[in-house]
Amino acid sequence: MYDLIIQYGHAAVVGILSVLGIGLTRYVFSAIKRAWLIDALSRLWIEAKKSVLAVEQAYVKGLKEGMADDGKLSAAERAKAKGMALDVLKSNYGMVGLRKLARVLGIDSIDGWLGSTIEAALGDTAAPPKPEA
Repeated sequence: MYDLIIQYGHAAVVGILSVLGIGLTRYVFSAIKRAWLIDALSRLWIEAKKSVLAVEQAYVKGLKEGMADDGKLSAAERAKAKGMALDVLKSNYGMVGLRKLARVLGIDSIDGWLGSTIEAALGDTAAPPKPEA
């Protein structure tokens, strides 16, 4: 028994350490990728909210001031505001970063996905503040 340990022990230890090293490396890389993805999505959400607020201040407020009593945007004006917010978001985040993020997430249409993100950010910024308990 001791002869086997002496003869093959070194190879067994090296094999075990190699397997553990590979497993640890995979875990670390997946954790780094997950952290990168979380950071990228958080930054995208912040930039989407900023772009919605920027368009609201620069474009929508001016339109609403010159409107009748209802103060609502037409479908064409809403589409233009959304397009402007999309352009601001792409400019702030950068197309290279957006392409990388879309590739990681498996998204085919960046514009469609970002348009949905803009609408969600619009809903989030337009929601009335919740009263404190």
